[in-house]
Amino acid sequence: MSFISFFAPVRGQSLAVMLLERALACQRVAPAYLFQGPAGVGKALTARCLAHYLLGKNRDHPDLLWVAPVQKTQDSGRVTQAQIRLEQVREITQFVGRTPWQSDRSLVVIESAQCLNEPAQDALLKTLEEPGHSRIILLADRPEELLTTIRSRCQVIPFRNLDREDMGTILREQGYGEITQHPELLTLACGSPGAAIAHWQQWQALPPELPPLFDPLPTSLAQTLELARRLTQALEPTAQLWLTDYLQWLYWERYRRRELMLILEQTRQALLNYVQPQLVWEVTWMRIFQLQFSHPS
Repeated sequence: MSFISFFAPVRGQSLAVMLLERALACQRVAPAYLFQGPAGVGKALTARCLAHYLLGKNRDHPDLLWVAPVQKTQDSGRVTQAQIRLEQVREITQFVGRTPWQSDRSLVVIESAQCLNEPAQDALLKTLEEPGHSRIILLADRPEELLTTIRSRCQVIPFRNLDREDMGTILREQGYGEITQHPELLTLACGSPGAAIAHWQQWQALPPELPPLFDPLPTSLAQTLELARRLTQALEPTAQLWLTDYLQWLYWERYRRRELMLILEQTRQALLNYVQPQLVWEVTWMRIFQLQFSHPS
């Protein structure tokens, strides 16, 4: 089987695949790669395909280490932002420092590398300078959050947003063809099949009685309070954050009012800052009601 067939599952990333195929054909695989581009467009899949070619399999291999961000729950019950921490990079350092068991080189894949915290980035830089008998692949949605010195030590492989045709093909192949019947979710996904699936799962998880309450806009103060109460009782914090994105799309499509977008963006920031959710939504719906009352569409 040629190396070209290993990348057959990757759709819509012709430049990335071409660069990797050329490196394999010339036997000049770089010691470190930075796969950069939007989330959910195939970076992890491409890394698994490359691992399959280099190691003979892409999971459960003794010479493959896959590192991902982790969240920690504080004593207060709040969940911290997902990070790749110093202890994880120390594990990487130990991994690359040993002799590979079954391959000529071991392989490390760092998922969501933009989540490396500052001490972890400093430690990783030293490993990139002396990778030993290993190759390292960083997957980053926001590469600008990585140290310049880290980026400079990696060969960049660019990934792009996909067009609707490639999106539809991938979603159907993965059993999510129904999403293509929801243009609002495809718009929110911005060319990312992974994001489209995540939006679909959030939409499916909404209690069926909620969506009809979002539109038309509330017409009384009592309705704003009731909507805030029902929303916060029915939805977890992550679902509430997702809802702010969905409502921004919905209300822009329906009303084309920038003021609505600003209100919902402020709602999102308040939720991220752990303001009491029901209070946040009460203020949100009241402001939307007042905007509608003072400037009817």
